[in-house]
Amino acid sequence: MELFILFCVVPVAWCYGSGLVSDSCVDMSPHHSGSPQTTTSPFTVSTEQSSFRPGEDVKVSLQAPASSPFMGFLLEAREPGGQSAVGSFEVSSGSARLLSCFQRPNTAVSHTSTSIKTNIQVTWKPDSAGNIKRVQFQASFVKSYKTFWVGVKSPVLSLTDDDHTDSSSTSLPSSN
Repeated sequence: MELFILFCVVPVAWCYGSGLVSDSCVDMSPHHSGSPQTTTSPFTVSTEQSSFRPGEDVKVSLQAPASSPFMGFLLEAREPGGQSAVGSFEVSSGSARLLSCFQRPNTAVSHTSTSIKTNIQVTWKPDSAGNIKRVQFQASFVKSYKTFWVGVKSPVLSLTDDDHTDSSSTSLPSSN
């Protein structure tokens, strides 16, 4: 009987540990026991730029202080206030995997294991149609099974027309 119970419990923990969290795409919650932290997240989502051009790659970083690494994450790009992912991601590290969210491939990035992480870098590409005018990267970070933050946001990036050189963007307050 004990072996059967262990067999039933292990696959559930393994799925989340492997980053296969597509069921979290909509609300970005890891669906662990407990509630998201309400304190300011020690983790950040940032980009190297404040604007983007159609077809231009955007480097996105998830960062943690060395003293407080994270074990898991889920990253999406959304229009500010939007409810679905936009654009697509590319990964070059074995610590990150691409996910399909909202029935679109490569629209989210997650972890591949529960090893500790202090920095994840990925590349985001806007949709080729060019209809995204502003984008904000949102992440959930898991420090431990019961300690996690949902909806950690980057500053907003604005589309820059090729005819203009202004690269300013509007930032919205972060909801941690």
